[in-house]
Amino acid sequence: MSAGNDTTAAKPPAGASVVAPPPALPVDHRGQPRRGFTALLVAETISTAGTRMSQLALPWLILTTTHNPVTTGLVGLAEIAPYVVLQILGAPLVDALGGRRVAVTGNLAAAATMGAIPVLWASGHHQLLPLLLLVFVAAPPAGPRTPRPR
Repeated sequence: MSAGNDTTAAKPPAGASVVAPPPALPVDHRGQPRRGFTALLVAETISTAGTRMSQLALPWLILTTTHNPVTTGLVGLAEIAPYVVLQILGAPLVDALGGRRVAVTGNLAAAATMGAIPVLWASGHHQLLPLLLLVFVAAPPAGPRTPRPR
């Protein structure tokens, strides 16, 4: 027998466990890592977590400061109402302006208005109407980018 024709593979010793290699990044058609996809996945996860935290934090802020469940409900309504409307109207908006433009513009608007809420609160302006308006304006950008169940 020649050394080049050896078809027996090295086997692990009896009783040894075989450990699978760690999962690799997804690869494109050339075998290169798809770093853009991974970056998008990480960014979307962070963005979604932040959106969900603010949907909980704003009503909680109002409830703990005013101790009024009606006011808390109004803030929750101001968060959800524009979101529901833009879930319906978001597709034509994305078709007309493009998905990237809608996402970037919407997220910048949401960042500005969400940033204005703690500034308003810290400045001692605890009026309900300006808060509701800021919450109403901050909520819609999440609508068109959130996938609907099919």
